[in-house]
Amino acid sequence: MKFQFCLLFALFGILLINSNLTAANAVTVSVYYESFCPYCKEFFKEQLIPVYSLYKNKINIELIPSGNTNVMANGQITCQHGPSECFGNAIQACLFARDQNTMQSLHFMVCMYDDPSKNVADKAKNCVETLNLRGWTELYDCANGPTGKLWNKRNRAKTELIRNRVSKFVVPWILINGETRQDCIKNLEGCLAQYIPY
Repeated sequence: MKFQFCLLFALFGILLINSNLTAANAVTVSVYYESFCPYCKEFFKEQLIPVYSLYKNKINIELIPSGNTNVMANGQITCQHGPSECFGNAIQACLFARDQNTMQSLHFMVCMYDDPSKNVADKAKNCVETLNLRGWTELYDCANGPTGKLWNKRNRAKTELIRNRVSKFVVPWILINGETRQDCIKNLEGCLAQYIPY
């Protein structure tokens, strides 16, 4: 049942994390990133987590782990920082789809960046345990199976829509309500002030 649930989300392309919003006109912040990117880690720790803590009832967070990926002739996706990053992207996508908890997901991502383990599965497992999340085996199976591959393909396709319309794509890449806002990487709260009615 859980596999079908994840597969259903993948097929319909839904990765918007449920924030239990009270405002009907919440602002959507979309973050395109890579699970091994140090600049992404900095953005999550210094900008996104503090801002989400302040405005969680006014913003939706959409996380798209893919970044600078390519597709080989055989259809296999390759990631900028190697196969481990592709697996890390899949683990994070599976967690987002399963748990639908924005703050928990953000802390899980930062934990994976900070964990000193060399093996990405060890990093993720350590973070599941550290953050008292449930179901490491289920999460691993999702990421390591067809659902994880579907998430990586779906997130790559979504990222390509952005990459194809800009001259230089870098991660993290930020959209606010569908509008590219790279100027927000260092001042997300200031940028959101233009969108959130007080």
